[in-house]
Amino acid sequence: MKNIIYTLIFLGFLFSCTKGPGGIYEPTNTEPNLDSLGIVIDSLGNYIDSLGNVVIFDENGNIFSLGITVDSLGNYIDSVGNIVVLDSLGNIIVTVPNLSGLVGYYIVGDKLFKTTNSGIDWTLQNQNLDYFNNERNISFINETTGYYQTNEELYKTTDSGINWILQNENINYSDFSYLNFVNETTGYYMSMDYLYKSLDYGINWELQNDELDWGDNTHISFVNETTGYHQIYEEIYKTTDSGINWVLKNDNLEVEGSGFSNLIFINETTGYYHVGNKLYITFDSGYNWTLQYEDIPYSNEFNLSFVNESIGYIQVQEELLKTIDSGVTWTLQNSNLEFTPSEHSYLIFIE
Repeated sequence: MKNIIYTLIFLGFLFSCTKGPGGIYEPTNTEPNLDSLGIVIDSLGNYIDSLGNVVIFDENGNIFSLGITVDSLGNYIDSVGNIVVLDSLGNIIVTVPNLSGLVGYYIVGDKLFKTTNSGIDWTLQNQNLDYFNNERNISFINETTGYYQTNEELYKTTDSGINWILQNENINYSDFSYLNFVNETTGYYMSMDYLYKSLDYGINWELQNDELDWGDNTHISFVNETTGYHQIYEEIYKTTDSGINWVLKNDNLEVEGSGFSNLIFINETTGYYHVGNKLYITFDSGYNWTLQYEDIPYSNEFNLSFVNESIGYIQVQEELLKTIDSGVTWTLQNSNLEFTPSEHSYLIFIE
């Protein structure tokens, strides 16, 4: 379910009020003392408690509904991640299962696993993938279709990774490579300082740029056929012409001493940056970044996957964690993923 935004009207719980200092609204003669309760009013007009829950008041000022949060898209979300619609009294009248991010893939060594229930259960799809390096060499664009690069060869699957068909056997291979398909036909491939684009399922590739900076902290993230981002250490660049030209957005990203980080953009303006145990979010194409979380155990640089502004996953050795609030809080989904320290792993969830 993509970009589901409900127009939710809370008739009867938005009362006449005057704004006090610090965003706290001082009560009228019918409102409770919001200041003492630690309740603020968000940009949508909702009463929000200190835990981020939406608070509903009756006409006498009594709290009678809790346990619902608001995600970054303005949806009301219950404690298990379902989208809910409330009536004017705060009663749930519709619960819509949140179907975003149910399908994911996990590759470790030469094995490929698939989940259809948010990472709770995993099914082995293939155990004969040609494992060759530690770069991002697999890209799925929907539940069944994906691409996999090994040395100079590129393969495509249309049955969720069970079978693979050779698309190209002359890819410009290097130890620093990134494969990023944005739809079934269009993909990008970066090899050291070379960036290529394909418009025909990876059969043919056209050189877009041969002067990109690269190193052990280099990432690309394309969100559509023309728009993408490139990070090299402290700097992040954006392109809107398929990688031919790049504009500097930020030259002060935090970089760990080891150089490991991860950059994921989910649309033309919103992206995530994971470095060490910290997670940042941007809503303005990488100009500004807000710290969302600073206690994520570090596992590897390809263990983070976001499917929209709210829902994401991170793999930390044998554990898989999920967030439904843009990385502010995380819930354990699975504690028994196959993991070997000597083998690199990759996590990909599909919207």
